[in-house]
Amino acid sequence: MADIPRWSNPDSYSPVWVERTRIIAGFLRDCESVCDLGAGTQALRPLVRGYIPVDMVSLGPDTVVVNFDEPWSASDIPNADGYAMAGLLEHLNDPLGLIAKIAPLGRVWAVSYMERRTLHGRALLPINALEKAFSGAGMRIASTATWKGQKVYRLVRC
Repeated sequence: MADIPRWSNPDSYSPVWVERTRIIAGFLRDCESVCDLGAGTQALRPLVRGYIPVDMVSLGPDTVVVNFDEPWSASDIPNADGYAMAGLLEHLNDPLGLIAKIAPLGRVWAVSYMERRTLHGRALLPINALEKAFSGAGMRIASTATWKGQKVYRLVRC
């Protein structure tokens, strides 16, 4: 469920998340352009080339505003070589729908996901279900990292 008031406040973004952002950037280092889905404070911007922020709120003048919990289509998302999703999927009503829609768009994806069962009282997808969704969408796990109870994936097109 979209928590627009929370994510509209820059103080809601933890400085600790910068460590995860560096892992994500490393997984996208070979991309000419990167679309950051759930861009937040845009911490990824200085770490990648051709940065394109997308989020449900605009914390920067060039943010493409898309609420993934409302009706949207793949045409709402800018084209890029790589796509970042750090701390996004856990907050969506339909994370599998997002994966299916963005899979045809890119060549490389960097995605983080919590390895616990709940977030704010809401059940999360089990990791094996998430990985099955990646595979079913034509994404292959090229490498992984762990960060503070999250699994971080570098996915490439099959």
